[in-house]
Amino acid sequence: MDCPALYRHSQASPPAVWLVACCWWIPVALLSAGHDPEAAPYVLGILVAATVVYVSFLRLTVIVTHAEIRLAYTFGWPRRRIDRGRVISAVPHRIPWWYGWGIRWTPKGWMWNAWGRNAVLLTLTDREFLIGTDDAGGLAAALALH
Repeated sequence: MDCPALYRHSQASPPAVWLVACCWWIPVALLSAGHDPEAAPYVLGILVAATVVYVSFLRLTVIVTHAEIRLAYTFGWPRRRIDRGRVISAVPHRIPWWYGWGIRWTPKGWMWNAWGRNAVLLTLTDREFLIGTDDAGGLAAALALH
């Protein structure tokens, strides 16, 4: 049985929709400009696959319950669960721009981020972990609840 959510918030990447829309015009323009028409299905297939992967990381949802922290991207995958018993502290944190977005390794440990430079730095029993959010204060407060 699932525990009731103490906190639930989703953050979307604002410029992502424009980037996807703009990327569709590149192969269309190349194919209509007289380039190899036999390559069209391959270009279209690559573009569709890249778009699905890109859209998969547009939204990050964070759910905090008494037992765990759940992170999930747009389609529910990739996802991660962190046991609340492992959390020693959770503080709002400003990440440098070069940390980027998505799932990546940083000097502070693993980071999951959809967009922006605000995050919550979790100090776990064995490592640190960053959760990107536009509601760092709210997430940190929810994690402070027992």
